Amino acid sequence: MCDEESADLLNQTDPPAFKLASYEINHLPLMRHTASFQKPIIFSTAGATISDVHEAYEAITSEHNQQVAIMHCVAKYPAPRAYTNLRVLQTLAAAFPEAVIGFSDHSEHPTEAPVAAVKLGAAIIEKHFTVDKTLPGADHSFALDPEELKEMVQHIRAAEKSSGI
Repeated sequence: MCDEESADLLNQTDPPAFKLASYEINHLPLMRHTASFQKPIIFSTAGATISDVHEAYEAITSEHNQQVAIMHCVAKYPAPRAYTNLRVLQTLAAAFPEAVIGFSDHSEHPTEAPVAAVKLGAAIIEKHFTVDKTLPGADHSFALDPEELKEMVQHIRAAEKSSGI
């Protein structure tokens, strides 16, 4: 989104929610402005400290918008297992009990981290999607193709059933 003018333009299309990227987490005027539309706000946290996340959350809720989803995210594309650190989901859930907690996944394996994230409480999974992994671009090689997306959803649903979720 990048700036308030872009948020205004997007709001004219009546989106169901707004997504703010990790690099926007410290742009508190943008957070407040977007929150003022009273639509759900989803924001990612790659590279952020817990203080950054608190400030962003407070900026949104200061506009009387309680519809907040916080996405754990790793800014490595693709992200190796050792970088994923899904315990952050539990930290976020404890620190922000009123927020929806999710996982913005850039990992190498199409289903492993999302299934684990759901078992640790993630209510939203964000994945990059492509129709062709050979297309040029930064994320096509690790994005999910249609079959992998289907597989990921099936594995998540199976994990939910076996966990009693």
